[in-house]
This record gives sequence, structure tokens and C-alpha cells, in this order.
Amino acid sequence: MAMRKGQTVVLLALAMVVLLIVAGVALDSARLYRVRHILQNAADAGALSGAQVLAQGERTTQRAIWEATYQRVQANLTLNNVVGNIVVRAYLRNDAGTEWNITNSNSDQPPPPANRVRVEVKKAENVLFGKLLGREYTNVGAYAQAQFGLLRTLPPFSNIVPIALHREIISNAEEGDLIVAWDGFEITVLHNNNFSNYGDPSNPYSGWLNLEWIHNSDYDASENREINQSHSQANVNEWIRNGNPYRIIAGSLMGRDGDFIMGNPGIRASGLQELANKRQQLINQGQRPIFYFIVFDRYFDRNGMRNLFPSHGNFPNANYFHVIGFVGIEVTEVRWQGSDKYVKGFLVNFTRAGDILQNSGSSADDELVKGVVLIQ
Repeated sequence: MAMRKGQTVVLLALAMVVLLIVAGVALDSARLYRVRHILQNAADAGALSGAQVLAQGERTTQRAIWEATYQRVQANLTLNNVVGNIVVRAYLRNDAGTEWNITNSNSDQPPPPANRVRVEVKKAENVLFGKLLGREYTNVGAYAQAQFGLLRTLPPFSNIVPIALHREIISNAEEGDLIVAWDGFEITVLHNNNFSNYGDPSNPYSGWLNLEWIHNSDYDASENREINQSHSQANVNEWIRNGNPYRIIAGSLMGRDGDFIMGNPGIRASGLQELANKRQQLINQGQRPIFYFIVFDRYFDRNGMRNLFPSHGNFPNANYFHVIGFVGIEVTEVRWQGSDKYVKGFLVNFTRAGDILQNSGSSADDELVKGVVLIQ
């Protein structure tokens, strides 16, 4: 009898140890899952932050990319009280998979093919109950990769001006150049103290757009944006005040993809007073008055659209501007009264979160707005 009681006590003790180990492993697993989740969020944020700096191309350095990446990772970890025994590594990467390790000691420019930032975050985490199994630490890791390219989609309700600028204007300009869009057909660019003028009635380099009539053969079946072919002054004021009513999708240069937006060549003065009011509103809110202008490569009349999209049917009698991207302009002056009306502002290098045009990302890209997106 005594032997049986002793065996029972031993079995109970073993059972308690097993239960303790199981409970400990469960607690450790839950804690490690939380730490891994925090590391992943930090890696994601760091990759996106680094890609935004990489998008500046020749204006930035590998050190600046590293610092932006590392600081964002550390800020996320500190915010969630995950500290100690952490290793952060960052790499530049191109479409072919070539990688360049970056550190805070390299002041070189990023290699031109690089269009991605890959981040590794690892932590040696103490395993509280794992010691019972002879294991004091375990490695927890997270990986993320972000890519930049030309912004493909401008979401609804963005700060937009319904004005299109020809890509030649932007491709010949640089960040900081002054751009003046005149009432009529002329665009003036001040670059390195030299003025260049673009456009005339026979060859317009600008367009006034109807953001409620947009054709896109890839999306028309699921997303009708061919709404109103005779937009009013109230429509124009509403778009400037609150942004585009629908998303706007850029396509490839000289392609048939992307949006074809109804419009008229040249620029009209209607809406400029509302733009002046919107600019002042942003300044009063402590924001830079940066607006999106649409960039086009060419435009078509209704016959040209029929030839491009014969299955669509009849097109209204208008012109249609093919969108290939967007440009950010910090508007400094809007003159809506008098004989010479215009919008004046400086070209800014601008990057935002958003989907990107495929095969458009490299540090040598022009001044079109960039997008950054997580791809891993």
C-alpha cells in the first residue's frame, strides 16, 4: 500500500511538472507571438520610411536611407516597449534581386537601379519557462521589403487641381523650378534662371479637365466614371475644395492603359478663385499648399478615341487626355482677377503611400509623384 502511495505521489509530481512546462510554453508562445508581431510592424514601417527616402534619388545618400529606416524601426519598438538584444539590418535592392548593404557610415548616393529597401529586425528574447528545458533565449525575427515607383492611383478626395500638364514640361524641369500655368494655352517654367514657354492654340501643353467623365477600358465594367459630360462651375469648385470625386489611374507612356479624362485644351480662369481660397485654408491649418496636377502624354478627339477603343461605342464630342502620372506643385500665388490670370508654384519632389506603376521605379526617375508600397 505504501509503495502504491509513493508511486501515486511521484506520478502526481511528474504530472504537475508536465503541466507547468506546458503552461510555461503556452505563456512563452503568446509573448513571443506578440513580440514577433511588433517586430513585423516595425520592419514594415522602417522599409516604407527607407523607400520614401530612396525615392529622392540623387538628392539622398545611403546614410540618410539607413537613418530613416533605423529610426522608424526603433521608434516603433520603443513605443511598444520592446527593447534590448535587437539587431537591425537594411539593404537596397533592385528588380533583378541584387542587394547592397547600407549603414550609417556610407555617404554615397544610392545605386541608380535600386528601387527597394529590405529590412531585417531580429531580437534575442528571453524565454521565461524555457529554462526548464535548458533554453534561456530564442531568436525572433521579422522581414519587410518596400518598393517605390511612379504613383499609379490618386485616391478620391486628394488635393487636386483639374489641370493637366504635358509630360515634356515636367521632364525638362527639376525640383524647385517655378511653374506658371496661364489662363489660355501657355505654361512658363523658370529653370536655372532661364524661362521656357510651352504651348500655343495649335499645340496646347495644358488641359482643363472634367473629373466626372473618365474612360478606362480596364475598369469601366466594374467602375463607371463616365458620369457627367457637361460639368458646371459648381463641379469645378467642388473638386478644388474637396478633391477628385473618383480615383484617378495613371497608365504607361504612350499606352492604352490608364485613364483618359475628358477635357479642353488650355486652362480656364474658372475655379481659380476657389483655388486661392483652398490654398489659404491649407496655410491657415499649418499645411504646405501642395496640390496635385495631372500629367498627360497626349490627347485625342472623339474619332481618336473610337480608333483606340472601337468596342466602347460613341464618345461625346470632346477631347480626352491620357494620364501618365501626377506632379506636386506648392502653389505660391493664384491670380484670378485682371487681364493676366494664372497659377504659380514650385515643383516639389513628393512621395506618398500608394500603388505604383510596374517597372517605373528607379532612382533616375523624373519629378512625377512617387508611391511606396510593401511588397513583402
